[in-house]
Amino acid sequence: MRLNAALAIPGVVVLALGLLVISKGMRCTGDGVTTAAHVTAPAPVMDNLYQHWIIVPEIKLLFCFIEKVGCESFNDLFRSYRSRWDPRQAKGRKPWRLNNMKAHNMSEADVDRLVLDETWHKAVFFREPLERFLSAFRSKCEPGHDTDREHCTDTFGSKDPPFAVAIDRLRQAPPITDAHWRPQSDFCGGLPSKLSHFQTVEQLDPATSHEKVSALLHTLGVQPESIPAFHRHFPRPASSVADSSGTGGGGGSGLGAKQKAGAVPNETHLTHAADALRKYYLSPAMACAVVQYYIDDYLLFGIALPQWAPSSSALRRLRGTWKVSNQDVSIHAHDREVRERPLGAALQTLATTATWVRCSLKSGRMAKHDKPQTLKSMVINLWSLVSILGPMVLIVRMETWQAVLAVWVAVTLLMMIVPPFGWLRPHAYSDFEWNRRR
Repeated sequence: MRLNAALAIPGVVVLALGLLVISKGMRCTGDGVTTAAHVTAPAPVMDNLYQHWIIVPEIKLLFCFIEKVGCESFNDLFRSYRSRWDPRQAKGRKPWRLNNMKAHNMSEADVDRLVLDETWHKAVFFREPLERFLSAFRSKCEPGHDTDREHCTDTFGSKDPPFAVAIDRLRQAPPITDAHWRPQSDFCGGLPSKLSHFQTVEQLDPATSHEKVSALLHTLGVQPESIPAFHRHFPRPASSVADSSGTGGGGGSGLGAKQKAGAVPNETHLTHAADALRKYYLSPAMACAVVQYYIDDYLLFGIALPQWAPSSSALRRLRGTWKVSNQDVSIHAHDREVRERPLGAALQTLATTATWVRCSLKSGRMAKHDKPQTLKSMVINLWSLVSILGPMVLIVRMETWQAVLAVWVAVTLLMMIVPPFGWLRPHAYSDFEWNRRR
């Protein structure tokens, strides 16, 4: 007994240090974890994406639009609104760069001052990363959609690569520079440092786009019906075929499929990515790689994984302890959760981060019946879990006693609801088992 405990301590230390040192270099693959190759080339210069601010001075609105989250729809919406004061807004077919900071002769410092100005309304819409990545791939890398295929060539080395090749690019250095595949947290000068000043932070989908965009306009004192482009880009759900590639579903030109001929300016831009998720993400490892790459988006916006994604069963067990609905979550609701129920908010963050760790720990294919057989392995699993969860609580800004309590409760819950530490074991099912389980 004492020998087993003594042997467990070095293992815990090694595992904890190893995770901290190499987690950023781990790659999630179908057969296990490999370490990304060392790259000596200089890191690419990353655009700070400040030009993705839409500035509407008439209603004191700062709108951060994100590529593949209805960017064309929102640009055209506010161009249509401002055309009553500036007729030049109505000219041309494309709405780009008509209301960014350069068009208003503003600098980045000017925009930063407006972000801090409480009289200006700041808004952003975000999208589930698995859907957004696929939508960008289909839009830029598949025929029948956008014509600017150079985005795909520059990013993946081919104008029509297989989806598996695009996934593998996420496992390689340097990071992607094309805005269509940049993390949403990178936009508008870096959202993590600015999001606390936003009044509207929402996740949209076809069923809620009309309602939520309408609510934003009403908050600003604007009647949606007074903007010609509103119903064209954000139709009522009952009057359109659900399309998941617009704003909340995340495409470029709108949420609804066509209502009438010519109703949507660029129908080839729509990709219906949400409907295609199961057809493209053929294995847990593929979805796992996307979750790893965009983990900052999941944490920043409080996005829970889709029900079909890897580890969703474990996440559902944990989510049940604090009753947070992913469909209605927004940054403001998440902030309230942190203030009113810090332990629940901590568990939500821990669950998302734990999924990322679990993806990183996929080190082989293990049978479902392969359980720890000795006290030694059980002790190592338990204390390894504590070592993993400990640093995670630092993500949530909590007092020390709250962090300790969160770790204790999380470990206790896992011991109660998970078969002998099976949650920590890297069950990598075969493709057949994966499809059958879904």
